[in-house]
Amino acid sequence: MRNSPDSGGFGEPVTVTLVFSGYHLSAPASAFGHTFLRLNKRLDAGQGKELELLDQAVDFAADVDTGNPLVYALKGMTGAFPGVFHVLPYYYKVREYNDFESRDLWEFDLDIAPDRVGLLVAHIWELGWSYAPYYYASGNCAYHILALLDAVVPRLALTEKLSWPVLPVHAVQQVAAAQGLVRGVRFRPSTRRQFENRIAGLSGAEQAAVCDLASDPSATLGQVAPPRQAAVLDAAADLVDLRNARELIFEPHHPVHVLRRTLLERRAELAIPSPDLPDVLPENERVDAAHKTRRLGIAGAFDGGAGVMLDARINMHDWADSPTGYPQLGRIEFLAVRAGWMSQPNRLVIDRADLLHVATLLPVDRFRMKPSWQFRVGADQRMDRVCAGCILGTAQISGGLTLATSARAFAGYVMTDVFLQAGPHAAALWPWVPVGLQAGGLAGIRWELHNRAVLTASVALRYAANQMRGWVTAWDTKLRWRWTDTVSLGLEGVGADAAWRSSCSAYWYF
Repeated sequence: MRNSPDSGGFGEPVTVTLVFSGYHLSAPASAFGHTFLRLNKRLDAGQGKELELLDQAVDFAADVDTGNPLVYALKGMTGAFPGVFHVLPYYYKVREYNDFESRDLWEFDLDIAPDRVGLLVAHIWELGWSYAPYYYASGNCAYHILALLDAVVPRLALTEKLSWPVLPVHAVQQVAAAQGLVRGVRFRPSTRRQFENRIAGLSGAEQAAVCDLASDPSATLGQVAPPRQAAVLDAAADLVDLRNARELIFEPHHPVHVLRRTLLERRAELAIPSPDLPDVLPENERVDAAHKTRRLGIAGAFDGGAGVMLDARINMHDWADSPTGYPQLGRIEFLAVRAGWMSQPNRLVIDRADLLHVATLLPVDRFRMKPSWQFRVGADQRMDRVCAGCILGTAQISGGLTLATSARAFAGYVMTDVFLQAGPHAAALWPWVPVGLQAGGLAGIRWELHNRAVLTASVALRYAANQMRGWVTAWDTKLRWRWTDTVSLGLEGVGADAAWRSSCSAYWYF
């Protein structure tokens, strides 16, 4: 067990809180979220967020010895990293997740008797400096945190209900499903969410002033009425924190510290207290209400002939799934296959076979200009004239810009798109190298028609740089409705050049 040098020990914890840190798709180690415990020194946990910062966090994580993403993935999947428990003040975790990575924190207060909490503390100390092999998809933070709870409250049997793969959201769902275990749910918003709450009520001129102040704290506020200047300066300070999290934490002599201090001094001169931000639990985002990550589906398909398609996914979420509890504009799927049999031309067809598909849409505005991107690796049965009907290994990389409404219910994106295809039937760049290349553009939309219905559509135009040079098109559209918590219904269409296929599907999440 690793302790922060100035953690000061446990004190006398009397309650326990399970904390879930939101998804961070830009970092492979954090793409699926994270879970840990907080040991609270008061029975009234949640009555003061500032006091909670001095409580202790108990974390299980890999002791990583490499920065190479390929080596990291290999070691993480094979248990080559030692997994150890860390104990440190909660404010370290808030600083890391809320501030540095701008991830929301969900806090689930657990109804565990104080004597059991004392036993939990003793068990954590009992583990000492021991370690367990860290497996990214099984023996991870979610499994070991639930194992701690099982050790002190055996009747819960939380780990016995897990199945491979184990994800942090599964830990939350198991705890939420345990009768009487969760006595309260709270939400600690990230720096980005706090900033978005601050600017929501600002006019266009006031938002422009926020941008100016974040670069020059002496910028004029001539067009902003004095009663509104405090709100503008508060938002500007949050924007500086958001844009410069790394420098503010790790570079104490960086010029941004002077900029931020000057901005805060100007804010203090107004002598007007800042209003509290709304402390509202976003019910439509509750991670404990998220759909299950595994999915099975069946579809009736038509492409001039009739057929049946089967769908299977190990985990976790795509853009057409219900967004409750997942990144609204994020996508992460692992081991997803859609295949079936069509009567014409009486053969097996494969819509997709994805080993991994990760994507995130980052809306651009005057405060953020970051690219949206997606990465996919797997296999396809191509429908276009370049390789009609053959199965090819595929790698896709896309990047571009996204525009979205303020609530992000509607998002449209445009990306550059590169396809690499490999296989004995690939229309190759060279006769002796079975690798083909397509490059071009991709445009699409994601539209939440209702809190249970989502429409997605995309179209791609790519140039096939191979022996059969020419332009190829591809399109994909989905309309999916979350009928119940475990069942969704959908209409889909996919096509390339003149070929197409439509289907009507039912999905079961488990």
